[in-house]
Amino acid sequence: MLPCEVLSKRLFPALRGVIARMLIEKHGLSVYETSKLLGLTPAAVSNYLSGKRGDKLLKDIYSNTDIMVKIEGLVDKMAKGKAGLEDYLDFICTICIEVRKGKIELRELEEAMLIKKMCENPFSKGAK
Repeated sequence: MLPCEVLSKRLFPALRGVIARMLIEKHGLSVYETSKLLGLTPAAVSNYLSGKRGDKLLKDIYSNTDIMVKIEGLVDKMAKGKAGLEDYLDFICTICIEVRKGKIELRELEEAMLIKKMCENPFSKGAK
């Protein structure tokens, strides 16, 4: 599995879940409003809230102060209308890059070492 596949299947859903939960519980947005901000369907947001999606790395995310500070900053801006979908997507990319470079460690992400190794020089083999 490629690093981006691992992250898109495990990390991104967990981040979406934390962000959706904070927008709704901390800022009082509706499921519908949250879905529009995150570019998701209301059903997807409901699945994140119920734990049917995105629950694999929640413990790692909630225990990582660096990620949580960044999430809270983004969520506060989104709730105030000062950040939108583009900012959210930039945030996801930034977190992804930091995980791949080893700046953010996620203990529950079994493939983390593989991701870090592959991303040190992702085109070193077979890209010629």
